[in-house]
Amino acid sequence: MNLVLLVMSVCLVGHLDRCEKRQIQVSSPSLGACLRKSPIYIAQWTGENPKWVVQRWHCAWPGAEGQRT
Repeated sequence: MNLVLLVMSVCLVGHLDRCEKRQIQVSSPSLGACLRKSPIYIAQWTGENPKWVVQRWHCAWPGAEGQRT
């Protein structure tokens, strides 16, 4: 298994103009597998961070977070 970054764009609930980028490091064999499992990770993160809403996300290899995959 490889470490992959789940990169999320998150915004404050009620203030969708106040957004940030958050990353979760996950163990995954590929970027496609990361994307398939991402709803599980996002649900867990959202449950732990109820003041934030996830707007969009993608998976990236560490060191390539600036590149959309």
